[in-house]
Amino acid sequence: MRALMDIDLKPWEPFFTTAASAVATLAGLLFVSLSLNKEKLSGQENKIMLRLAQLCFADYLYVLLICLVFLIPKQGDGLLAIELFFIGLRRCFRLLRHARDSTHELSRKLAEWQTLRDYALPGFCAMGLMVVSVLFNFDQKIAPYLVATILLMLTAGASWNTWLLLVVEKEYAKKA
Repeated sequence: MRALMDIDLKPWEPFFTTAASAVATLAGLLFVSLSLNKEKLSGQENKIMLRLAQLCFADYLYVLLICLVFLIPKQGDGLLAIELFFIGLRRCFRLLRHARDSTHELSRKLAEWQTLRDYALPGFCAMGLMVVSVLFNFDQKIAPYLVATILLMLTAGASWNTWLLLVVEKEYAKKA
């Protein structure tokens, strides 16, 4: 029978704690700035901006959730693998549903970098999370490094989208 913790995640606690704190702060700042600028998101003409805000906020929350799952004490690799798999599966499902609801906008912009960044990067990360869950189940020591890479990619993508949303929103909305 396998030991309770096959992969030692104790050295990773500072990373996940720091990542959770940073992403919670970024999500809070996004929430406050959107609250202060809610007129930019209301109305039919700013539907693209609302979609972008939803995607940013979702990416921040998924990163936070993943970090918190890693900080649960005394859980085995099997339980961690199941949690990561279902988080990745849920994210894929939500992205597909969001893309389906935005079909009109996506059909015009499928080849655009912003559309690929908004859907392909988070989708790739969600599928990567499901693959990593399998690696955890097979005691692969590279799994935490891959999770860290996924978290960094999601945070970077959400931060870039937040920048577009809050600083260059008029130019972004014109492209959409």
